Amino acid sequence: MGKRRRKAALGATFALLVAACASSPPEDLAQPTRERASTSTAAPVVDVGQPSALADSSFVVPATTASSCQAGDQSALTLFSEAGAEEWSFAIPRPTGLTKLHENTLLFGFAWDRGLQPGIGAFDLGGQAPLWQRFLDAEPDDFVVVDETVVMAIGDEVRAISLIDGSDLWVARTEFGLRQIRLTTDAAYAIDPIAVHAIDTRSGQFLWRQAIDRPDRLEVNESLLVVAAGTRVIGIDLKAQALRWDREVSRIGAGKISLGRTVALIDLSPDVAPAGGVVALDQQIGSERWRLQNVDLIVWTHDDRFVASAAAADFRGGQAYDLLGVDAGSGTITWSHPMTAPLRSALLGSGDDTLVVQDPHPAVAAMRVRFVDTADGSITWEVVTQQHYDGAGFDAASRALLYRTRKTFDQPRGELNIVEGPQQTQTIETADGLSLAPIVTTDGLLVISSEPQATCAGRQLVSVEET
Repeated sequence: MGKRRRKAALGATFALLVAACASSPPEDLAQPTRERASTSTAAPVVDVGQPSALADSSFVVPATTASSCQAGDQSALTLFSEAGAEEWSFAIPRPTGLTKLHENTLLFGFAWDRGLQPGIGAFDLGGQAPLWQRFLDAEPDDFVVVDETVVMAIGDEVRAISLIDGSDLWVARTEFGLRQIRLTTDAAYAIDPIAVHAIDTRSGQFLWRQAIDRPDRLEVNESLLVVAAGTRVIGIDLKAQALRWDREVSRIGAGKISLGRTVALIDLSPDVAPAGGVVALDQQIGSERWRLQNVDLIVWTHDDRFVASAAAADFRGGQAYDLLGVDAGSGTITWSHPMTAPLRSALLGSGDDTLVVQDPHPAVAAMRVRFVDTADGSITWEVVTQQHYDGAGFDAASRALLYRTRKTFDQPRGELNIVEGPQQTQTIETADGLSLAPIVTTDGLLVISSEPQATCAGRQLVSVEET
């Protein structure tokens, strides 16, 4: 073959290679990489060592001397029957808002005990006694129970402890530190500055990672992991452990991602949605389905529909907002109700196709509380009240549990009202006031109350009411 023909053949081969590379995704995005031993500074570290603090089943820490500044007075865990009678009460360390019920065990994070140490505790509801108390470097951000293991997101690591005694089982971290940790029963997913990682919740071993430059947001559902990095939004198939799609989106930096059954909702940048907005990406292929502007908080009450609010298009006096029901697949607004406040400040609680909102009444100097069926937008009931509630939950009978956990200028410390309708209200009061959302159990309602919060001023312990 002559020189000219060889050059032409080589040139054609090179052109084909360039075309092939242009039509396929980069190799490092085509398939998440399984973690393996490496000398790189980015290599994950799995530490299964001695506990940094031993479990203490007594829930008792020796009192400090009178001359030292101490904080962390105890709270009370109380069970009320369905009729509202107190069944029993037990002192526990002051908990944070993170509480979960696993079968007959209550797990709760606490901000401090009398020794000023944060941690997590376990309480046996059947035996009405503590199981263990575990001290940690920081209070857990989230936790999930897998078999006999409590897997926690705490600081920049994922840590597993025994459900039986609170002792350490394993710790998983990377040298860069983990962020945005999302826990499921099968895996923990987290990002660091160079990748997204999947960690086995049973062994602590890293399953795979996807190299992504400076990811800033992560969300996951049963089948899809969505990671955002600046204007890039990436979908990873969890079953296949492979990239589904990679899209450029005009999103707000570190804006929220929320996942339904068929779409991923991404917060839009203010330059394309000045009053707030979301774009819906198809979960299978990442294509844009629809956009919705002028909306604030997104609340899913079904995997195919959500609730939001928007400023009213026309002037309506005090009712300047609309509560909206939205079909997630199409972006169609299926119903609306006038409101005097946006959903971000009006939301009390939500459940399966239910929503409880509270906003100032448009006609009288009071608050109105509405129980909304989000399937069709109908108002199940409405209550006009002088109360200012902080949240709402639901019991087995779908009754609304309206609660206040703070003191207002005209009302005492927190209390709990059980509401079945406009004229059916039952009040449960505790000696020290409700401090967390009530917890529904098969035996009744668990209520956590606490004395006025203690703070240190110089070397003196000062007791102040929570505000």
